[in-house]
Amino acid sequence: MNTLIISIISLILFTLNCGSNESNQAKEAYEQEYAQMPSIEENEIFKEYFTLDLIMGEESGLKDEFLLARPQFLKVNDEGDMIVSDENSIKVYDKNGKGKKIIGRLGQGPGEFEGEPYIFLGPSGYISAVVSRMAKTYSIFSSDFAFIEKNQTRYDYSMINYLKSKENSLFSSYLIIYPLNETEKVYLVESTKSSQHFISLLYESPDTLIEIVHCKDPSYAGSGSRTNAFGGFFFKPLPGRRVIYINTGEDVFDEDEGSYYTMHVVSLDTFEDSIIRRPFNPSLFDKSWIKRIAQRAPPKFRKTVEKDMKYINKIKYNPSIVTLKNDGNYVFAYKSYNDDKGILYNDIDIFDINLPSEKYIKSVVVPAFVSRPGVIKNGYYHKVFYTTETGFPEIRRYKINPSFYGK
Repeated sequence: MNTLIISIISLILFTLNCGSNESNQAKEAYEQEYAQMPSIEENEIFKEYFTLDLIMGEESGLKDEFLLARPQFLKVNDEGDMIVSDENSIKVYDKNGKGKKIIGRLGQGPGEFEGEPYIFLGPSGYISAVVSRMAKTYSIFSSDFAFIEKNQTRYDYSMINYLKSKENSLFSSYLIIYPLNETEKVYLVESTKSSQHFISLLYESPDTLIEIVHCKDPSYAGSGSRTNAFGGFFFKPLPGRRVIYINTGEDVFDEDEGSYYTMHVVSLDTFEDSIIRRPFNPSLFDKSWIKRIAQRAPPKFRKTVEKDMKYINKIKYNPSIVTLKNDGNYVFAYKSYNDDKGILYNDIDIFDINLPSEKYIKSVVVPAFVSRPGVIKNGYYHKVFYTTETGFPEIRRYKINPSFYGK
């Protein structure tokens, strides 16, 4: 229910809560949620797979400038460096939890950020910092954290001409960029055409722009209501110049023959698409919470809500996948369900996408608060904790039992 992103439903909620600070509300809700959870180390399923290895925060002796204030995004590179978006900059910590470097500050110059940067880490360690999704401004940094360039997509004429060829217009809320090196990148843009929303996954080099896939955005309904409860498009770049993606709009629901989702592994050299299909047990889509919110719609939104509800009422099943992660060539496809006590669980399908073989290994079930929104990298699980005894956020790292990977 907290998955609503940009929708007429969220406009309703905004109207009903006019004057509130959205960012503070989100953080307070997040802190309250985790304060009510049992201690993560006491969870029996967690203890089966994870062992505490490192606590990084105020009590670990960090210098003041490296203390975490309001961390937004956490990434981990192959060397074990923890890369955190915090206080309008990017803070880098080594594998021992010591402050290593602070990238950027608030500003509009090269290597500076107009706001809190969204960070994305490519397979070779190059970083993109999307600092203004509305203006589509982003910066690229090398694997040793040196500033390379700052760009705005409104001046990316290759992409603009591509969208024109689709008769689409750039939508200003969505941009994910994974740099492969100084000159190549894989990125996702969202566009619109005749009130419909589309996703394009693109590969770009200095002299080439190639479409990997172009499809309808499965997270949208009707006139523009959006939530990942409707579906999602998930992708990750992989080692060996490949990209993997799942579009839940391709889910097949068949009560007789069996339901399955489709995973695509695409080479960035040949653009050959290898397909993996994985069966899953679909769960019924719960419309009741959307209907309760829709009933509270102010009069000026009623017609739009009624249009969206016609679309929503046709949805029978939840989408297969709720998120996608990887640790090198290991890929984790997260499914989600509630048990009979209402506790949310993630059922994680684990794959080894190592050339030349691409195979399913096993599935692991863990409580959702254990696995989300942590980072799995180098055989470790990393997670930001906001409610701590010191009052400062901290990052905890856990060693993952090799059995989690099927070893």
